[in-house]
Amino acid sequence: MLTPYDFLDIIGLKLGGERIKVNDSITSVEIRGLLGVMPPKARSKNVPLMWLYSNIDSCKIVATSTHMFVLLFIGTLLCPDLGSTMNLRYLWSLRDIGQIKNYDWGGMAYATLLHYMTHLSRRSLSSLGGAPFVW
Repeated sequence: MLTPYDFLDIIGLKLGGERIKVNDSITSVEIRGLLGVMPPKARSKNVPLMWLYSNIDSCKIVATSTHMFVLLFIGTLLCPDLGSTMNLRYLWSLRDIGQIKNYDWGGMAYATLLHYMTHLSRRSLSSLGGAPFVW
């Protein structure tokens, strides 16, 4: 059986920390301020991961490239979705770069693993998503 601590030892993150803050009402002005640019066609505040990857090099400010990088990290490893998109509501936790290390990223990854394992066991998915892709 894989315990939370086994999982976190494997992926190298800690369990615990501050709750990850999200803002479902984040405005386009706030998004532009945090990313330096407004993503095109951001439906329901979701942006394609490829858009983040393609635009990270064009950031002229370290903070905006950090925001894009962490969103890309969350969307590809910690909490991926099946549509290869990232919800911009997580930008709220990235506003203060000094605080990023204090959030429960290991808990997020573990919860995502359990989510995918539950759906896989119920046969509503045909493959496992989340951090196991790394293994």
